[in-house]
Amino acid sequence: MLKITYLVFLLLSISTANIAKAQDASSWGIDGLMGKIQVRGVLTESACRLDLNSSYQEIDLGTLPTGHFQNVGDSGNPVSFSIVLRDCLRSGTSNDDPLSGLKVLDRYQPSVTLHFLATVTAENENIIPMKGVDGIGLVISDKYHKTVKPGHGGRPLLITPGQDTLKYYVTPVRILGPLHAGTFRGNILFYMSYD
Repeated sequence: MLKITYLVFLLLSISTANIAKAQDASSWGIDGLMGKIQVRGVLTESACRLDLNSSYQEIDLGTLPTGHFQNVGDSGNPVSFSIVLRDCLRSGTSNDDPLSGLKVLDRYQPSVTLHFLATVTAENENIIPMKGVDGIGLVISDKYHKTVKPGHGGRPLLITPGQDTLKYYVTPVRILGPLHAGTFRGNILFYMSYD
């Protein structure tokens, strides 16, 4: 009899606790004292991630003597810069190269196209004018020293899964107009598209 009484007491205790919880749950948002936040999202695999040191770079072209830039088209030494990609996934690519007309194919390596954005000169869409001087502009080229036109994608490049470094160059070039010496600067933005 003691066991039955204990069992009835235990069942009543559990029922009372559940009723109290149900009452608390039904009245917990009254008087603006409590609220609820529901969080949702999707976790996907990304193609690559831009290394933090590559997202902002300063490229020093050094001191350029005006004597090397007497004629339109004269150029200085190319200065290299790198864009480092991390956590690149292994995936194949089948991509058209609009510059060569060829197809970029690989079963394991993804491809990326870099797009550089900057103001260009009226005379030549490949040259970026500099601020602070007249008569000097910049040309961007890829690792093969092929010019990359600002505002257009460069050649699709195969990326090594894991981590890869993309090499580019900026080259000072004499442009139309008078040549005035001074300290110069320019801004070039870039973004990537994965294929």
